[in-house]
Amino acid sequence: MDRGDPTYGYKTVPARNHVDGCDWHACDCPRTEGLQIDFDGEVHAYAAEIISRLLRSDSRNSVCLDFGRRESLAPSDYKRQARGNKLPEKRAEWCPETLRNIVTSPTIRGLMSHNGEIVYGEDGMWVRVGPAMVDDSQAAELLVRMEQKPRTRTDGAAPLLDVAFCDCGGKLHLWQAKRKIKGGEKLYRNYRCQYANKGQCDAGAITAEDLESLVSSYVQLPTMLGEIEVYANHLVPGEDHTEEIEQRREALDKLTERLGMVPAGPAMDAVLRAMGEHTESMAQLEKLPQRAAEWVSVPTGETYAERCPTRLGRTWAPAHGRSLHAGCLP
Repeated sequence: MDRGDPTYGYKTVPARNHVDGCDWHACDCPRTEGLQIDFDGEVHAYAAEIISRLLRSDSRNSVCLDFGRRESLAPSDYKRQARGNKLPEKRAEWCPETLRNIVTSPTIRGLMSHNGEIVYGEDGMWVRVGPAMVDDSQAAELLVRMEQKPRTRTDGAAPLLDVAFCDCGGKLHLWQAKRKIKGGEKLYRNYRCQYANKGQCDAGAITAEDLESLVSSYVQLPTMLGEIEVYANHLVPGEDHTEEIEQRREALDKLTERLGMVPAGPAMDAVLRAMGEHTESMAQLEKLPQRAAEWVSVPTGETYAERCPTRLGRTWAPAHGRSLHAGCLP
């Protein structure tokens, strides 16, 4: 929960004095002073979907396009509507940065934050203010994924972008132009080297239909690419407990300061007990392995021929090409 409006998927509710074992969601624990957060009905389902899809490697752009087609209100418009304000004629659009802000917020871990930074209590520990949508491992994986630059592929994108390359090493870009002919217009589609217009490559253009049919035949013919198993990139989350260790070290420092200010008796016993718990926890964390996150290539159990429907004999449209690039080629 950021001080102010909670992150998309959450709402502010009266605080409760939660008992051990409570998950903080729609519970009947005794009411207390102040506010906390809880899941916000329908938009909680949208936020959970965003998290789930990004964890399974869906791109931010594809999620944004899908939410736009479904006419789901973007967070800014949802807040306007929740406050009873009239929505603008031009609706806010979903964008990759919006998704990034949602999934990198400490709120989805049920923690209080300020300007995106976790807020610590007097005991040096994170302040919990609501139910979590992800565990620490999933939160760490999302942070790694958000470091990747989002890529936009629309329905008009070149089918063989990042698949076809010139002999000089440059990417082949799709060039399209309409020319008036007798009876109407004709669409010309060719692939050209990205450096051709810069005077750095003298390679000629190749007809898009010929190149796309060639790639399709390589996918379909069993003696060529068709029998090769498709591999997919899979993120193996790293394991780094530095932040947790530092958190407990700071908590110990604060408790040490308090120790000299409390009188002997129950209060001092409570401080000493907390110090012992932090020391033991820190020792256990320091024994755990440290490793960086990495991407590995894993088999999918499908061949290229099984993954792609036969396209030989079809007229290649951008939509077909996009399906080939996204679903068949790495």
